[in-house]
Parts: sequence; structure tokens; C-alpha cells
Amino acid sequence: MKTSAITTNFLMALALISFPMSASTLSVTGVDYSLGQVVDLSANGQSKMTFAGIIFAEYENTPVATFCVDLYTAIGIETFGVIANPVDQVVNGRRAAWLIQNFLPEVLNADQAAALQVAIWDVVHDAGNGLATGSLQAGAAPEPVVLLADQYIAASAGQEVTTGSVFTHTNGPLERQQLMTSTSFTPTAFGVPVPEPATFMVMGAGLLLLGVARRRRNVR
Repeated sequence: MKTSAITTNFLMALALISFPMSASTLSVTGVDYSLGQVVDLSANGQSKMTFAGIIFAEYENTPVATFCVDLYTAIGIETFGVIANPVDQVVNGRRAAWLIQNFLPEVLNADQAAALQVAIWDVVHDAGNGLATGSLQAGAAPEPVVLLADQYIAASAGQEVTTGSVFTHTNGPLERQQLMTSTSFTPTAFGVPVPEPATFMVMGAGLLLLGVARRRRNVR
């Protein structure tokens, strides 16, 4: 009886620590071209055409307005697992968060939205040195967007906030953009535990041990 109880307790503890937590989900619902546009930037000397503006999404059924903080990774209209991390998850995240906190409420048109997005990219990828120099430059982006973006970048110098969240994907090797929102969510926002195949193998081994223990007890 004692051996069986020990084995049972061991199995229960092992099962608890072996069950990974599944991440929460983020659903990218789309973009509005009145609040963003396609721009042609120069990234590392190469043309980079991409949408710049607000990306609308839902995080655990809560609508959120997000901005991309990873210029070099594509994203689609899809749902995927994420963890809501603090803004420090990305380089110069606090400065990028300051940009969103201060300028998103003023965004009324496509140029302003695109300029805010471009400013965030420059802060994250190029230390906010402006669009005339560095690895990220204006390229063939519309002049109104470039002028506004440079204004936003200059205003953000030396500024930072910690309010906000960065949604980081958890779908294995399939890369997706990290998206930043102005709302702070709990970093450990996990869902229902989902066992992996390896967990089932461990549990199976535990059950086998339990069966052996019972058999020995019956023999005695």
C-alpha cells in the first residue's frame, strides 16, 4: 500500500509539472486604409514595401489597436498563440510605447497612422536616429509621412513609458511579427493546459510503474 501511494503521488506531481500552459490567442482582424497605407522604405539599402498603420486585432476577445515592432517579419489575417509581454520585450520598447501612448490618440488619417508606424520601426530597429540616415531610411515613402515620422521620432528622444504590451507569438518555428498595443495585459496570461505527446509518454511510464507496484503488493 505504501509503495502504491508513493507511486501515485509521484505520478500526480509529475503530471502537474509536465503539462505546459497553452498561450492566449491573438486574432489579427485586418487593417483600415484610412488609418494606414503601403509605404516604400529603404531597409539596409533595399526597397521594403509594406503596410504602415494601425493593425486591428482581438486579444482573448478584447479589441486592440496594434502596431508592428518587427519590420522584417510578415503577418497575415490569422489567429495564433501569443504571450502578452511587457514593452521591454523589444529593443527601445519603452520609447516605442511612448510614441503609441502620445500620438495614437491624435491619429485621424492614413498619413498620421503610417508616420507613427514608421517612427516606431525607426526607434526599434535604428535607435530612433531619423529617416535620413542609418539602416532604415525614408526611401520612396510619401513626403508627408516622412516629415511626420521624423517629427514623432524627434519628440520621442529621451522619452519612455512602461504602459503597454508586446504580443509575442508562441507557434514554434513559424515566425510572426511582434505587435505592440497601448494596453497593459498580464504577462502570464495563459489558457487551459494542453499536454504534449512527451507528456503522455511520461504518464504512461508512471502508470506502468504503478501497475508493477500493485502486482508486487498482490504477490506478497
